[in-house]
Amino acid sequence: MYLINATYFNGPWRDQFDPSNTAPGPFHRADGSTVSVSMMEKTENVVHPTYQAKQFRAVDIAYGDSLYSMTILLPHEDASVQSVVDSLDAKTWSRVTEGLAPQSLSRLKMPRFTLRYEKTLNDVLKDLGMGVAFTGRANFRDIADTSLAIDKVKHKTFLRVDEEGTEASAATSVGIRVTSAPPSFVVDRPFVVAIREHHSGTILFLGTVMDPTAG
Repeated sequence: MYLINATYFNGPWRDQFDPSNTAPGPFHRADGSTVSVSMMEKTENVVHPTYQAKQFRAVDIAYGDSLYSMTILLPHEDASVQSVVDSLDAKTWSRVTEGLAPQSLSRLKMPRFTLRYEKTLNDVLKDLGMGVAFTGRANFRDIADTSLAIDKVKHKTFLRVDEEGTEASAATSVGIRVTSAPPSFVVDRPFVVAIREHHSGTILFLGTVMDPTAG
């Protein structure tokens, strides 16, 4: 018997990227090499919640009716993705989500990318005490009359990020005191990406993008 858990998320942006602004741009990989990727860009009325931490900057990009959003953690140039991942505990994540505040940006630039992840969970589940379910002593009488045992448990994840989205049905005005030119947020090196639901705080996806062309 096979147990397969597949997760798919394809949410429309609240404020879309204009495909005509997408152009090739450099993405600097962790090994120091550079690859050309399709970079999406917004330069008009760009207001997104951001957060500044010791090792990274964060930007929050809303989907649809803002119940869901993508949060990108971009390590500073002197930090690595792994160091950011290692620092992400519940307390740090809470500081990020609670500290996000609207900021005017001169531009938001990020790559199109696709993430695919597949993992067999047999060993993980056995370590958690489910070993008997993979043997002849397994008891699945509630779902079948014949003797069954789990042969393989797989988890698959697919995430695609591109320009598609729907424009907001209502405009939000944010007052910001301008003291200098607005900063830009350019995602041109490896980063952490999370998709979260706002009411419960549930993280639907959490991963790293090391090379947008590798998906």
